[in-house]
Amino acid sequence: MGDFGKYACPECGSENTMAMSMVYKHGHAYRKSDRKYCSGHKVDENGRKVPVFENVTYGVYMESDLAAESAPPEKPEVPKEEKTGCLMGGMIFLTAAGIAVELTADIAALLGWEGSFKAVMQVFGTWCATACAIGWLMDKVWSYISGKKFRYARAKEQYKTDMDRYHEEYDYWTHMYVCMRCGNKYYMGEDFEEADAV
Repeated sequence: MGDFGKYACPECGSENTMAMSMVYKHGHAYRKSDRKYCSGHKVDENGRKVPVFENVTYGVYMESDLAAESAPPEKPEVPKEEKTGCLMGGMIFLTAAGIAVELTADIAALLGWEGSFKAVMQVFGTWCATACAIGWLMDKVWSYISGKKFRYARAKEQYKTDMDRYHEEYDYWTHMYVCMRCGNKYYMGEDFEEADAV
C-alpha cells in the first residue's frame, strides 16, 4: 500500500482529496429522459376531441459546479488565414471573362471567323487564361497590400506562444488536487511521484 497520507490537504489535513483532473472527469454526466407531450387531437367514437400523447426522448448534459471550477485550461484556437483576397480575385476573373466574351465576338466578326467554332474558342480560351493570371496576381498583391499575410504570420507566432503557455498550464493543472472536505486547491509537483516510486 502506498503512503496516501502525503496527498493529505495541507490546509485541514484531510486525506479525502482528489486530483483535479478526476474531479473534472467525474463531474460530468449525460442521461436520456422520456417525456410525454401532446402532439394534437383526434375525434373519438363519440365525436369529442381528445388529446393525442406521444413520448419524446431527449438528452440532458449536466456539469457540477465543482467540475466547472476544476476545468482544465482552454486550448488556443488554430489561426485561420483570411480569404478576402480570393473573393477579389474571383470578381476580377468574372469581370475579365465577361469582357473576354465581348472581345472574342468582336474579333471573330472582324476576322470573319463566325463560322469557325474552333477558332472562336481558341481566342476565348486565351482571354480566359489571361483573366485567370490577372486574378491570381491581383489576389497575391491584395494579400500583401491589405496586410493579410503579415497578420496571419503574427497570428501563427502568437499561437506558438499561446500553445507553450497552454502546455505549461495544463501540466500544472494535472498536478493540482482538491480537498473534498474544505475545498482547498493545492499543487503537488512531480517530486511526490518520484518519492512514491522509491
